[in-house]
Amino acid sequence: MPFFDNEVAEWLGNRVGSKQLDGLLDSLDSAAALERAARRPSISFERILQGDRAHLMRLIAERKC
Repeated sequence: MPFFDNEVAEWLGNRVGSKQLDGLLDSLDSAAALERAARRPSISFERILQGDRAHLMRLIAERKC
């Protein structure tokens, strides 16, 4: 069973049709969401933000010189 509201499924079904919606529902259920999450890179948002902050600080320091 999909983890989203039925109104969304109804709206989407009206847009793409019932045959295509059946295929989409398989990719929108909670098991598929967990599978997609497992395939994402393991790097955390915190590490990304730390790297971005360090890069920004270098740019600011270079501009001051």
